[in-house]
Amino acid sequence: MVSNVEVVDDYTVRFTLTNKNSSLPMTLGNKYGAVVPKGYFDDENSKNRINSESVGTGPFKLVEFVPNSHVALERNEEYWEAGVPYLDAIDFSILPNSASMLVALQNKRVDLVPLSRPQDVQQVSTVPGLTIERWPSLAQTAIDLGSELEQLSDVRVRQAISLAVDKNEILQASVGEYGTVLGTMVSGMQESWGLPLDEVPMQGPDIEKAKALLAEAGYPDGFKMTLTTINGFDWMDPASVTLQEQLAQIGITLDIQRVDLGVWVNNFRSSQMGFTFNDWAAQPDPNLLFYRHFHKKPDGADFRNWNNDEASALLDEGRAESDTAKRRDIYNRFQVVLAETVPTIMLYSPDHVTVRSDKVQNFTQHPTGWYFGLARTYLSE
Repeated sequence: MVSNVEVVDDYTVRFTLTNKNSSLPMTLGNKYGAVVPKGYFDDENSKNRINSESVGTGPFKLVEFVPNSHVALERNEEYWEAGVPYLDAIDFSILPNSASMLVALQNKRVDLVPLSRPQDVQQVSTVPGLTIERWPSLAQTAIDLGSELEQLSDVRVRQAISLAVDKNEILQASVGEYGTVLGTMVSGMQESWGLPLDEVPMQGPDIEKAKALLAEAGYPDGFKMTLTTINGFDWMDPASVTLQEQLAQIGITLDIQRVDLGVWVNNFRSSQMGFTFNDWAAQPDPNLLFYRHFHKKPDGADFRNWNNDEASALLDEGRAESDTAKRRDIYNRFQVVLAETVPTIMLYSPDHVTVRSDKVQNFTQHPTGWYFGLARTYLSE
């Protein structure tokens, strides 16, 4: 949508857009809106160099990057905000697995780690001098229902599946207590942009209604279908068994097929997703969360072959509207359509879990999972 960028003065840049886009400020404010010096990419080697040279404007400067070892940073004395950052330096250690992170944490070789598995968190829950903290995230786990499959092309079948799913049961099987059950919005954006959970339609479990919808769609005895999961995504194994048991209650038999990520991504890009688990994160704006995934082609990617005119019109309206209250109303209406017609079933947002040494003070974890909070972190020794 950016047709032109021009320098107005030393502190002003003017963007000219082909269409209104109220999420542009958020887009420029995240890590993909990084500032790169003019002419940097004129050098044919620049794409390789950018992985080892710091060219940004952040609170820290790159000192050294050793692949599979560490990333050393130092305070940027010319950072735009006076007095920030508080730390003089940071050293990111690149460790092979969570077991090595836990050992380094307990040996006091590292001060702060992110953990994604409940069993790892439990291992350090009673270690003195460590503090475990949970933070909301913009990530979500989901079930995607590709309408290119004959059964899933019928909205009543998709609705039946949604009504058969017990999201809390899948959450508990996958990550225990370290997550938040979703309606139609990731947990880190629910308060600002989410449809109230008690207003989200087609939420289960309601087995009898699900069976009735299947029978109405011509499947009174159910059918067989393949569920695709991705190797290396730990939560998908227990979740797939749980979902298999839930859908069996309405006569749907699931065959579980595990594929490598590359195979899954190719299916995703070609809009041949079928019936699959998904695991993806958003930026903190509903346009950035929904538009590409759910708008009709060619403006959106419509990965699930949903092809919903009403939803696409609402997504266009929401992108163009700059009034926050009006935008929220538009996206609430979109979320009703999303939940009623079920191209996807948002399951839960996994928490960001961090474990820090007690000497680490004032750290906050951003919902994206990025480490913006380190700019105001300090050590008490």
